[in-house]
Amino acid sequence: SFENSLEKSTLKSLKVPMITIDSFCHENNLEKSVSFIKIDVQGYEIPVLKGMREVLKNNPNAKICLEYDAQMIRTLGFEASDIFDFFPNYQVYSVTRTEIKKINLNEQLKDLEKGYIDLLFTVDPL
Repeated sequence: SFENSLEKSTLKSLKVPMITIDSFCHENNLEKSVSFIKIDVQGYEIPVLKGMREVLKNNPNAKICLEYDAQMIRTLGFEASDIFDFFPNYQVYSVTRTEIKKINLNEQLKDLEKGYIDLLFTVDPL
């Protein structure tokens, strides 16, 4: 059975090289060619955003989509609301399978703390 094979298996770790989005774009001559970034890193959004400051600066019209789970972000030692500091001039939208809805952070930030949500950041209104 699956449980027996799981008990007998030895879990191993694998080191994976990491690179910032800024470095990747620089090395591949993409500094000003980014239009969309999807971030799915299970709570490590802050370090990813820190590693893409130049891309954000050089691509002001890029849209960024990320998973926002305030509790998970805090569990990993980051302040969840710091994410919004990376997007001072952006509009924020919640994204579900059925709708994209604009969010007013001043009024709805506490609602975002209640669980997982996909957020879309864009300078241009949708």
